[in-house]
Amino acid sequence: MTDRYAILVDGGFVKRKLGSRQAPVTPTRFKELIDELQQCEPLRDMQLHRVYYYDAPPLDSVQERPLQGGSQDFGSSALASVNRRLLHGLARIPYMALRVGELVFRGWQVRQELLQNDTRDRIEITSEDLVPVIHQRGVDIRLALDLAALTLKRQVQVIVLVAGDSDYVPAMKFARSEGCQLFLVTLGHVLKEVLVRHADVLVELPSVAKEQAYGEHPFHDKRERDYAQYEQHDPSRYGQPEREREYNVRGLEPDGRGKAHSRMDDSSGSVGRNSFLRRRKTAR
Repeated sequence: MTDRYAILVDGGFVKRKLGSRQAPVTPTRFKELIDELQQCEPLRDMQLHRVYYYDAPPLDSVQERPLQGGSQDFGSSALASVNRRLLHGLARIPYMALRVGELVFRGWQVRQELLQNDTRDRIEITSEDLVPVIHQRGVDIRLALDLAALTLKRQVQVIVLVAGDSDYVPAMKFARSEGCQLFLVTLGHVLKEVLVRHADVLVELPSVAKEQAYGEHPFHDKRERDYAQYEQHDPSRYGQPEREREYNVRGLEPDGRGKAHSRMDDSSGSVGRNSFLRRRKTAR
C-alpha cells in the first residue's frame, strides 16, 4: 500500500523566505514549490493527500495615526492587494486547503532605529516615526491542530512541514510519538537545534538553493523588514537567523531533482535510499 503524505505550509514563513517587497510570492511560484516538493525523493513514490496553507488575510481596518497623522487605511495598501490575490490564487490550486487566522491592530510604536544607539535623554518624533503594531492570531494553532488530527486519524503516514518556527516543536513531537514521520522543509533557513532534533528528514530544494546562491533573498536591508512588518504582519520571528548551530542541508542531484538529507546518516555524508525512511528508535 502506498504511503500518503500531507504538506503543511506556514504562509508567513514562505513569504519571508521566497518573496520580497519588489517580488512577492505569487500563486505560480507557490505551485512550483509544491511541484518540486512532490518530485523530491522519497516523496515521488508516495501519494499526496492534501496541501494545507496557513496565513491571515490582510488587515482591512482604518485607523487614525497619532500626532495629526491622518487616517491609515490598511486594506488599500499595495501589499494588502498582493496578499489578497495570493490567497485568491492559492484557493484554485488542486488539493489545496486554506486555513486562515486574523490580523489584529494593537496600536502604534516608535520605529526601533530611532531608539538604538541614541545617547540623548529625549527625542522628538512625528507621525512618520510611528509604525502600527499588528499581531497575527489563530494561525499557528490551526497548523498544530491539523497536524495532530492527520496523525490521530491515520490519514497520512508522513507530514511534510514547511516552517522554521520552534513553536511547532510540541506538535512535531506528538506526530512522531504517534508513529508519523516528519519531513521538515527549511527553505534555506538556519534552524534551531530543537527543530532539527524533532524532525526525521530535512529537505532542501534546488530552486531555493539557486536563489540564495545568487543573492536573491528578501529583506536585504532594514527598510525592507520594516515595510513587511508595517504592511503585512509581524515577520520578526523569522528575522535574525538562529546562530546556535548552522545546518547546511546538502543534496542536489545532477539532474536537478530535490533530495532529502536524513539526520540519521553516517558522518561521511553518504545517504542510502533506505535511510530516508528510517526513523529514530525513540521519537521524542
